[in-house]
Amino acid sequence: MWYKPELDETTVATAGAPNQVLLCFDLSDKVKGEIISQFTAKPVADWVKCPYGVYSVLIRVIVSFFDAALWTFRDPIRMIEKVR
Repeated sequence: MWYKPELDETTVATAGAPNQVLLCFDLSDKVKGEIISQFTAKPVADWVKCPYGVYSVLIRVIVSFFDAALWTFRDPIRMIEKVR
């Protein structure tokens, strides 16, 4: 299955400390759940050190869905190739 997520990350200063905010639009429940589980699986200190640490977590999720979609797409293409 193909997903086209819309993601926006911004940093907002709250009480003098920077906080990262991730806005996600048009995500399926499966993708939302995976993003949440990836953020809760690792300690906050692992991805909050860097202003782009959020992206390392998101890339893990995106790559796993891309990989699954690519392998799912392989079988129908292979069947078309066999009947040529």
